[in-house]
Amino acid sequence: MEKDKLTKEEIEAAKENGFILTGKTGTGKTTLLNALFGKVMGLSQRSSKSVTQISKVYYYKLENGKCISLIDTPGIADADKTQNDKIDNIHLKGITDTIAEEKIHIKGILFLVNFQIERFDATEQDALLNYNKLFPLKKFWENLVIIYTHYYGEEDGESKESIREIRNETNSEIFAKLMEKVKDVSNVVEYKDLKIKYFNAHSEPKSETHKKNNIKYRDELEILFDELSKNGPLFSQIEYKHIENYKLKENGKEYNAEVEIIGYFDLNHIPIKESINVIKKVEIVPKVYYPPTTCETYVTRANISSNGSLYYQTEKGNSSNSHYLRRTMGTLGGAAVYLGAVGTGAAIAAGGVGALLSAPITVPVAVIGGVAALLGGGIGNFFSSLF
Repeated sequence: MEKDKLTKEEIEAAKENGFILTGKTGTGKTTLLNALFGKVMGLSQRSSKSVTQISKVYYYKLENGKCISLIDTPGIADADKTQNDKIDNIHLKGITDTIAEEKIHIKGILFLVNFQIERFDATEQDALLNYNKLFPLKKFWENLVIIYTHYYGEEDGESKESIREIRNETNSEIFAKLMEKVKDVSNVVEYKDLKIKYFNAHSEPKSETHKKNNIKYRDELEILFDELSKNGPLFSQIEYKHIENYKLKENGKEYNAEVEIIGYFDLNHIPIKESINVIKKVEIVPKVYYPPTTCETYVTRANISSNGSLYYQTEKGNSSNSHYLRRTMGTLGGAAVYLGAVGTGAAIAAGGVGALLSAPITVPVAVIGGVAALLGGGIGNFFSSLF
């Protein structure tokens, strides 16, 4: 693990911008690293056996100050073809373990291919399929870069441009077949929409031309890393939930909703983002409360009509839902009790007068006074009990 010249804070920042460097054994991953870092990062040689046997992490600071993590992986498809699937699975697990242990967020994958080989071979195709399963959906292809190495000069009178056109046409056909295999985990993209670079880096530059080429490739790579780091991280896990009673808030309103929630996680099982698909929703209408008021309502006139019913006048409010009326009815209850008391007193007074005068009207007057007392007291008690 290389941490030269980077502070602890810069290394933590670098982990937010991680890149995987992968490809078939012998394509020149280590050579490319040497050209990028300007020094020998590891043994570089032409071999049918993978030079890099374990995943290694390098932390690098770009010229613009941005820090990145670069994961150098074991070469896919070693010489022992009978063990390729088993070895590649072990390598893939080693890569995922490294990413999880270092808590690196992957922003892109650099897939190296030997330009001198006419087409993607079966092992390279399988490797792309495996990586797409590790990082599902279209975002994988958007963040994938095909880097053709060993991009030499003209061959047999053909220019590099014409050779490139032939290689692209051949690989475009193969890529279309790959898309058929991944359509269940990825959106289909076309070969021409991939990011493609052509490099011929030198591990140990022995001439000024080699040095200039390495600087050019390093500058191109830095621009590439900067562009990819602006994308969101690739995810490796999806969590799906269906919720029927989900409290949803939109534009200041609250809804009771039926939703589908999809969570995306990286290799560290850390949530990257969450999307909510609303199936249906019903607005929750809050209860309407009438706040208490300090405004008083007074009874200005209250009396009992000839048929015994109560009538009144107030200064404010006459709605059945009004707080003012509730205060009014309470006041009226008190007024009715008062009227009852007056009626009782009148009955007693009438009875006393009748007794003194021994007049025949004594009994009727007493009866009228008693009825007034009962009516007034009953109405007063009724309204008082309501409030």
